[in-house]
Amino acid sequence: MSNMDDFNKGAALIFAKLYDIFPRPIEFTISELDAEASRDCLINYVETMDFLKAEKSIDFQIVSGFSFGRIIASVRAAGGGLFSSAQARR
Repeated sequence: MSNMDDFNKGAALIFAKLYDIFPRPIEFTISELDAEASRDCLINYVETMDFLKAEKSIDFQIVSGFSFGRIIASVRAAGGGLFSSAQARR
């Protein structure tokens, strides 16, 4: 897959996790997003999270760094972006 494909899939997987538990934060390992993802793909998912944070769509902090290809992040929907209109409708 290309980096853009990884970005699209990673963003969809991240937002699906957030949608299920909104408005609470969620903690997950990056490898839980896609059990069959390669190490490069997992790195692209982390870069996707960095991009979404810069765009104020999500906020996250790394709870535990890479070890054996796993990274744990605590993620929540941010005040702007896609989730702000969903929250207004509730």
